[in-house]
Amino acid sequence: FASAAVASVLSGVGPKSGVQGSPAPEIPEEEEQSAVSRLSPVMLSRPPNSAQAAIREQKVKRWRNLIITTTIFGLVVLVQPAIALPGTEKARSTAFFVFSIVFGATFGSGYARFQDALW
Repeated sequence: FASAAVASVLSGVGPKSGVQGSPAPEIPEEEEQSAVSRLSPVMLSRPPNSAQAAIREQKVKRWRNLIITTTIFGLVVLVQPAIALPGTEKARSTAFFVFSIVFGATFGSGYARFQDALW
């Protein structure tokens, strides 16, 4: 691919040359309409200049959610020793199972949000 691009530049063949080569292909109207229909209504309602602002808003929201989830996970880990406080074995087992569910949910949510924020 790179050698073909270099050859087209050196020979003057390409869409910008105007003398040699073929002009840039036109996109059929049906294909253009289908591409526009795949955009969300929110993106269509915004002017083109605000598309980057919308992407930035999404990134900020992702990182904010990640920080909240990480903070909740940290609090869950901080409370972990409290499992030993209940007096009976049944109460400790119940506390352990509840803690395990919350621990797993916050860890999984944090992991997924971290992947989402990075990609």
